[in-house]
Amino acid sequence: MGDMEPEREPVGPPESVRVLAATLRSRRHAAMLFDAVVDLLGENGWQETANDGAVRRLFRRDRQQPSLIVPWPLLELTFGSRTILNVDWMGLGDLPIVEPPPPPPPPKLRGLGPGEIRIHDGEEYVEIAYSEAGAKFETSRSHHAHPLAAVAPAIAAGGGNPIELLARFVAGLDPGRHGSGRVLLPAAMPQGAAGVWQCGLQALRRALFAGDVDRRADHAVADGLTGRALGFGVGRAQALSVWRAAVAANPPWPEPRPATPIEEPDPEQHPGAFLIRGPAPDVPMPDRSPDNVPAALLGLASAPSTPPSFGSWVPLIGAFGSIGFAARRTRRRGFTLIGQHVLAVVDLAQMEADMDRVDEVQEERLRAALANAPGGGKRWPCTTAVYRVGEHGRLAFAGSTEGPAWDAGSLDGDVIAHRVVRQRWSP
Repeated sequence: MGDMEPEREPVGPPESVRVLAATLRSRRHAAMLFDAVVDLLGENGWQETANDGAVRRLFRRDRQQPSLIVPWPLLELTFGSRTILNVDWMGLGDLPIVEPPPPPPPPKLRGLGPGEIRIHDGEEYVEIAYSEAGAKFETSRSHHAHPLAAVAPAIAAGGGNPIELLARFVAGLDPGRHGSGRVLLPAAMPQGAAGVWQCGLQALRRALFAGDVDRRADHAVADGLTGRALGFGVGRAQALSVWRAAVAANPPWPEPRPATPIEEPDPEQHPGAFLIRGPAPDVPMPDRSPDNVPAALLGLASAPSTPPSFGSWVPLIGAFGSIGFAARRTRRRGFTLIGQHVLAVVDLAQMEADMDRVDEVQEERLRAALANAPGGGKRWPCTTAVYRVGEHGRLAFAGSTEGPAWDAGSLDGDVIAHRVVRQRWSP
């Protein structure tokens, strides 16, 4: 009996992407889906717009406490052309020229044009872009092998037209299951639910990393304007009460700044350069009242009961509000973190030597890259290196940054729980 052929990897996009591309084959279909999900959610949804309605984002309210919003969207819909960057890059040698297939004929529907739609389920997403004629021409997806895998059987089950079935599927998603992060929006804000969440999230990361938290607290709140007003407590109600007292004592409204005109780049001095503008929100900043201050909220978790074999436990917050931990050892000119999920496999005896070896290689590469930069390139005093853990607990390079200061607000607990980090100040 001969050898069996090895199992082949599937060719082409996952079934969910193919089904979505066939269902949302024009920008009109994408708009129909968005409107249908808005109708299905009703008061359980929260919609935000920018660029006079050309950019639309749909969020879901918390199932148990509808006054709170889950701050990562279900749907994003954009009308208008995308900005495409064309840059010169290194040569790739002689590549065979393959003629692209002819574009599909434009759908026979009115109200078409360029745009894109993205369907989210936490970190998973599928995005479809539309041409100037409004026809689907490109899809992209998150790194997951089968993003939104349940969408294909949901549509195949029948019981309505594909747009209706897809709308029911999206409206039935529970984004809140991905993390405890929520936002309180007493009034619509220009930065939206996601902006409020990011501001509060970074403030809470800094507070937890600094240890400025009562160990008995299991809930945390931060304002979504500046992150200055914080509240911690046993239970969400107590944390909110402490936070409201902090808001009343020192309102966290940012100081208004005059609008600064932005000049288009001079084509003679900067040939090929152009200005990229982000979406302009459709709502102004509300009245500077304490009752209008938005907040980011999340639940906390207790540290592992067993002390780590290296340093002491420090809590970290992930992108959706989940709490992880890392073992931290602080020294005079910096600190080292080892994520809780890799601490047991890191070779602590070789760790410092591994980090030094990796850093030396990266330093040589950086110096070579900066040698031809104008003025030799600017260096910064604060260096943060991230290492992944390989075989036998040895470390390998995963990334590094330089900056003028250290900010714990950038520590993503979902990532750091599986990594080793070393922060150092240069002499």
